[in-house]
Amino acid sequence: MEPTSIFLDGLAPELLNLILLQIPSIRDLHSLIQASAQCYRVFVLLKRRILSSLVHHVFSPDVLREAYHVVEASRFDTRGPPRQQVLQFVKTIEDDALFDNLETLIPLPTSILLLQLHRSLDYFTHDFARQSIPALRKRTLALGLAPAQDSEGASLTLSTTEESRLQRALCQFELYGHLFCTKVEDEYGHIHFNGMSQLTALEQANLFFNRLVPWRVEEVACVRDYLVRRLENLFDRVEDDYVKSVIAERFKGVAATCPYDTFCYRDHDFKDDGVPGGSSNENNYELENGDEDDEDEDEDYGEPDRFEFDDYFFSQYAKDDDHSRYMEYMLHLGLPFLRKLFEAEGEERMRLVVSNGLLCADFLTEALKVYHPKQSIFPACATGPQRSLEYEFTGDNVLGPNEAWSWLIKTEHAIWDFEQGSRLRDWGFVFWDSSRLGASKILSKSPQEVKSSEVPGRSRNREPTAEERLKLMRPLFKPAGLEPVEPIESP
Repeated sequence: MEPTSIFLDGLAPELLNLILLQIPSIRDLHSLIQASAQCYRVFVLLKRRILSSLVHHVFSPDVLREAYHVVEASRFDTRGPPRQQVLQFVKTIEDDALFDNLETLIPLPTSILLLQLHRSLDYFTHDFARQSIPALRKRTLALGLAPAQDSEGASLTLSTTEESRLQRALCQFELYGHLFCTKVEDEYGHIHFNGMSQLTALEQANLFFNRLVPWRVEEVACVRDYLVRRLENLFDRVEDDYVKSVIAERFKGVAATCPYDTFCYRDHDFKDDGVPGGSSNENNYELENGDEDDEDEDEDYGEPDRFEFDDYFFSQYAKDDDHSRYMEYMLHLGLPFLRKLFEAEGEERMRLVVSNGLLCADFLTEALKVYHPKQSIFPACATGPQRSLEYEFTGDNVLGPNEAWSWLIKTEHAIWDFEQGSRLRDWGFVFWDSSRLGASKILSKSPQEVKSSEVPGRSRNREPTAEERLKLMRPLFKPAGLEPVEPIESP
C-alpha cells in the first residue's frame, strides 16, 4: 500500500471531506480518489457538494456564467432548436436569477456537464496559446522589433485574465453552435439537417451579437479564425494521407519505400500574384510543370468514378467549392467533436473528416460577415461610464477590452466589421494582457504597419488537390520494370 493511501485512509471522513472540497482541479480529484479507498467512499457519499465546489475552483466567476448558458443550451433535443425556443432562450441569458443556485450548491447533473465542458475549454485554451503566441513573436520579428527570446511575451503560460478571456470566448462559440444551424446537405443536394430555427445569418447575428460589446464579438471572430486555420492544416494532412494510400493501393510496395514527404504538398509560400508555389520545396509539384502524358491522361487508378462518388472529398471540385463549407459544418459540431478530430491520426482522422463532409450554410462565418453593431465603436461616440467599459483600456481585467483593442480602434474606421481584425487574429491580439503586448513591443507600431507585415494568407482552393497531385506524381512511380498493380474487381 502506498504511503499516501495509508495516511489518507487513517483520516476521519470529516477531514477527508474538507480536503476534497479544496481540490483545485479535475485531475487532482481523480488522482486522490484513485489513491485512497476511503477518499473514494467519501466522494461517493458527498459527490454533489464536492463537484459543486470543484466547479467554483476551475471556473472564474465570469466564465462560469457563460459556461452555464452552454450547459443549458446543450439540453436542447438538437443543435439548432426551433426558432421560438431560440428566441426565448436568448431573452433569459441576462437573467441574474438563473445564477442563484450556482452561488450555493449546484445540482449534480449540471456540475458534471460543466466539468465536461471545462475539459474542452482547457484543451482549446492552451492549444490556442501554442498556436498564437509563437505567431505573435514571428510578427514582431517581421517588424524588426526582436523581443528577447525569454521575454514574458513569448511565454505560453497564461495569466488568469488571459485564460478567462479565452474561455469566455470559447463558451460563446460553443453556445452559438447549440443555438443556430440552418441547413446541412451533402454534395448531391440531399438535406441531412434543416435547422428548425430557420433564422438567417443576419437574424442570427443581430440576435446573438447585439448582446455583446464589439470587442467581445471580435473575441469570437478570433476563435473562429483559429479553428479554421487548424481545420485547414488538418485537411492538408488528410489529403497527404490519401495520396499515399492511393499510391500504395495502385503501386504495390512503392509507397512503403518512399519518405512520407514525397506525398505531401508542403510549400505554402506565395508568389507575387498570390498563387501558391515556389522553388523552396523539391517535392512541390506545380500544376503548370506537370508532365501530362497523353496516353495516361485518363488514368483513374482503377476506379473510373472514384472522384465523383466515394472519393469526392479529394476531387478538384470539392476543394474549389466545398471544403470551406465542410469546415463550417465541423465548426457547428462543437468543441468536443473538434477536439476528437484534432487528436485523431491516420485512418481515424480521415474517417472523421470524410464522414462529416457535409455542407453547412448560413452559420457563424456568414453571421460575422454580415453583422454590424447598431452604434459606432469609435471612442469619441461613446459617453459616460459605458465609454471606459466598452471602448477604452482601463487595465487588464475581463470586464473591459485589452490594450490591443483600444490600440486598434483609435486608428480604424468607426464601425466594427469582420475584416477589421482579420489580419491581426493569427496572434490573438484581442486576448493578451498589456505585459505580454509590452514585452513584444508590437503596439509601438501602428495597426496598419502590423497588418502590412503579414505574409499573404493562403488560398487553399488554389493549391493542388489530391486528384491533381496524383496525376502529376505518375512519372515518379513508372521507372523501368515497375508495373502498376491491377485493381481487384469487386465480386
